[in-house]
Amino acid sequence: MLEFLHVLSIISYLLFIEFLVFIVIPILIIAAIKTFVIDYFKKRKKVKIMKKRMKELPPYIY
Repeated sequence: MLEFLHVLSIISYLLFIEFLVFIVIPILIIAAIKTFVIDYFKKRKKVKIMKKRMKELPPYIY
């Protein structure tokens, strides 16, 4: 009976690790990539807007 419980605990532990590896870690990686990409495009958009504003300003301001 004790060996059976031991085997069950090992199996449940392996299932837990598998759950972490195949579900939790990919979700974290996808979330990190999404935030990085969104921040990158926001920064690019800000830079474009700033350049556009610089062109619109008369030359004697800067």
